[in-house]
Amino acid sequence: MWGYSESSDNLLTVWKDQIFSQMLPSYRKIGLKVVHLCTRSNDFLSKLPQKILVKIASHLSLEDVIAMAHCSKAFRRTCLTDSLWRGIFLQHHKQISPEIEELAREHSWRKIFFTDKLKLQMLLSRHRSMVKLNSEKEESMKLVKEREASMASVKSEH
Repeated sequence: MWGYSESSDNLLTVWKDQIFSQMLPSYRKIGLKVVHLCTRSNDFLSKLPQKILVKIASHLSLEDVIAMAHCSKAFRRTCLTDSLWRGIFLQHHKQISPEIEELAREHSWRKIFFTDKLKLQMLLSRHRSMVKLNSEKEESMKLVKEREASMASVKSEH
């Protein structure tokens, strides 16, 4: 009989990863069939935790994710999660710059994904100018405070 140990924990993780990697091709093959399963009255998929649903949805095609969002409110919430759209963005763009990360925090990964490149460039430019403007405001506020402090010290000397 196995007792709890770190090695049994690792074994469970390996087993889970092997099972998932064997199921992954099936998810890709079924695609829209998974979505149709979700619409039936004996819906077992919507009862799964959202993390698992996001993991499943991340292996579907973009069209299937959009179709899945129309099945139920629960699936809509799942299909609108930032973690899912961040993964989809990564699949299509391979890397994410820190500026894109910050824009996604402001807007959402889904919006960033569907924004065309020209509009995304404009958003990045606007974001850079706002960051620059904010830093200039902070610097000017520091200067004003320093001047006020120096004037207050001059007045106190008199």
